[in-house]
Amino acid sequence: MRKSCKFNSIYCRELSFRRPLFIETAALFSVLLEREGAIF
Repeated sequence: MRKSCKFNSIYCRELSFRRPLFIETAALFSVLLEREGAIF
């Protein structure tokens, strides 16, 4: 799991503390990525 959080340690802590919130942020992230046009 540590490999997936290279960019931010704070983000990593949030991940381990709040799992449901992480799912929400993931959804938000995909929306933002879609807007940027950086979807794989």
